Amino acid sequence: MFLKQIKLVAEKLKTVLEERNSFIVIDLGTANTLIYVKNKGLVVNEPTIIAINKKVNKVVAIGHEARKMSGKTPPHIEVIKPVAYGVIYDFEATKRYLNMLIENSFDRQFSIFKKITILTSCPPSTDDVQLKALEDVFHELEFEKVIIIKETFLAAIGVGLKIMEPKPNFIIDMGGGTTNMALISLGETIVEKSLKVGGTKFDQNIQEYIREKFDLIIGEETAQRIKLAIGSTVELEKRFEIKVAGKLQDTLLPGEVNINDIHIRSALSESIDYIIEEARDCIKKIPPELLSDLIKQGIYLTGGSSLLKGIKELFARKLGFKFHQPQNPFVSIINGGIEVLKNPTYWQSLFLNKK
Repeated sequence: MFLKQIKLVAEKLKTVLEERNSFIVIDLGTANTLIYVKNKGLVVNEPTIIAINKKVNKVVAIGHEARKMSGKTPPHIEVIKPVAYGVIYDFEATKRYLNMLIENSFDRQFSIFKKITILTSCPPSTDDVQLKALEDVFHELEFEKVIIIKETFLAAIGVGLKIMEPKPNFIIDMGGGTTNMALISLGETIVEKSLKVGGTKFDQNIQEYIREKFDLIIGEETAQRIKLAIGSTVELEKRFEIKVAGKLQDTLLPGEVNINDIHIRSALSESIDYIIEEARDCIKKIPPELLSDLIKQGIYLTGGSSLLKGIKELFARKLGFKFHQPQNPFVSIINGGIEVLKNPTYWQSLFLNKK
């Protein structure tokens, strides 16, 4: 019996020693949070949302369970989206949300012995105050070493671009809260933009369109389901149509309408056109010696919102460049973080927090 206990303790200590040099990559997005743990893989893919009981100051739910509560809770249950446009706007809610996610995915029983590295990202437009808030939230969760890198850098590394070499690497990363685009060469940004347009804005576009055209009020979750089911940016080979239930604007009574893919293209057109125009403006600012090489290489499109049907083809037609897209654009930032932590010294010039 005693030998069995010794063996269990030895196995636990071995795990602790292995995890001393471990790392976590976190893509803390406006819509979703992904967490990758070394030797465990992608352990979290949850909506960035938390429900708190204000009467007792207790977390009721996070992620998918919290999203199900949106718009359906009593007044004392607050459903919070703590990240907006890729940056933290509710510090305490973000800390509590991340703490629960990390506790569920990582053994921190012996965290006093561990030196776990956290790598995370932020939009190019992040200011010093927002950057400090992001760093502080992980320090308060007892992680000593925090690395922060621009989303555009990580997304580019994640799709295999050689951003430290003297060649043009153009990335458009379409996330939940923002669309970030940058031309990168020799580890430096030549041209970049951060737009407050992404998957969440697309959902709002759909809500507004259906309210104005059909006098029907629908929720965010319904809009997202419509986008995923029949959303597109180009005409499809066949027509898609679904029935949508909501609340009639005039009577506030239940109502139903049929929505098709043409309606959704109309709803999204203004936001999509805006992204294209901003990308075109970036391209105009590219130095001639880099532009000729970029024509050969093409532009890389990534991020969860780039999964919208036909978007790669539309961008190629409108901007006149070849567009490439990874097989799973949703995890490009995570993949970039994993690559950086294989050899952090090589990528050190990209770190925003130099401490």
